[in-house]
Amino acid sequence: MDFLINLKNLLSGMKPFDLEEAFREKRFSPRLKSEVQGTCIIDEREEFSVIISEIGLFGLRIHIGKELKNGDIVRISAIKGIGSLSGAQYTVSSLIMKVLWCKKRKTTREYMAGLQYQDSKKNMRDSWVAYLLRKFGVAVGVSTQKRKRVRIPANLPLVLKSQAEGKEGNGAVIDMGLGGMLISSERAIPRNALFNFSIGPYKALAPLRMTGKIIHERFVPSSGRWVAGVIYERPDDMQQKLLESYLTHLHKEKSP
Repeated sequence: MDFLINLKNLLSGMKPFDLEEAFREKRFSPRLKSEVQGTCIIDEREEFSVIISEIGLFGLRIHIGKELKNGDIVRISAIKGIGSLSGAQYTVSSLIMKVLWCKKRKTTREYMAGLQYQDSKKNMRDSWVAYLLRKFGVAVGVSTQKRKRVRIPANLPLVLKSQAEGKEGNGAVIDMGLGGMLISSERAIPRNALFNFSIGPYKALAPLRMTGKIIHERFVPSSGRWVAGVIYERPDDMQQKLLESYLTHLHKEKSP
């Protein structure tokens, strides 16, 4: 197929992608199912044909005939399946990406790999990826770059419980990312302490329960509240997926 499967209905004016429906289908981060043909360049030397099977806010999933190593930096180009450059819809067709995982497919000799965007903010905004995601009302830029450090503004209810003292308190999430979050509380939050956090619920999503360490804190006289930075402590796969879903919804809500 030369066109994204999930874009056919959208581009023809039919029902667009539904985030809540995607969540009910247990898709924790909205991804476009696709059959885009492309190339993968490794070490700027070896070039392999790939099929880009999923396109998401944080990265891609590809099928490739070669095993890739975690941490490899590759360059992915789309060569067929997303239309033409007419009308300057996008100008960047090649993106720098990092290999997060790679595994062999059971039924074929191919491998599947998950890739994270590593290119510049400008290239991301001018890329074919951004062109496709904009069709779904999602702005691509800062949040696809340096994903563990980027934070998305939030205003989410929070319950925090000290692991050392067992005391609970109420607070709010000010902003959050994949590596940590900024929170506020009516009471002091000791630095280097471990807390259990219950965030949300938010929209159709279940409450997000995480463990985190306080890395900095300060008192804000104007509000009479404490503000603290948190780094998550080794979230499991389900927590990570639900966290990505929270971020995806927040990003869509804040996108222009």
